[in-house]
Amino acid sequence: MLGYDRDELLKLQLHDLVFSDNENPQDHILKMLSSNENTISECTYRRKEGSLFPVEVSGRLINDGEKEVYQCLVRDISERKRFQEERLHAQKIEAIGQVADGIAHDFRNALTAISGYNGLCVTLLPERHPALEALKRIDQVIHQTNGLIKSMLTFSRKQ
Repeated sequence: MLGYDRDELLKLQLHDLVFSDNENPQDHILKMLSSNENTISECTYRRKEGSLFPVEVSGRLINDGEKEVYQCLVRDISERKRFQEERLHAQKIEAIGQVADGIAHDFRNALTAISGYNGLCVTLLPERHPALEALKRIDQVIHQTNGLIKSMLTFSRKQ
């Protein structure tokens, strides 16, 4: 997991393996293990070639009266973290889709009202009224905007 052979690993100190921005890694691990109960903590380990990866450390202090021994199990949780990040991203995309769906429906309702009033104006005005060109343009914009709304609804339903 770390890239060291057994002899190399036995020569290392805890601070050679554990990466921490804020506190001495040895203090963190010893604090975690100072209770007699099994404890679990997450931290970051450094491989021999320098890359960092998340681990879950579970351990306990064993005291048999003569000596204290720390028993630890270290598990690489890179895949779990990657899955959690992907899941969070999917939830964000789903939320964006729901917002897009709501906006599209509200926008479509507003456009329907505008289109209705625009059509009413066209029918009430005489055939050669100068405002008819502007009303035709409004109708074209409504048609284009309905295409945009359709795209938003398609996006939101894919999510």
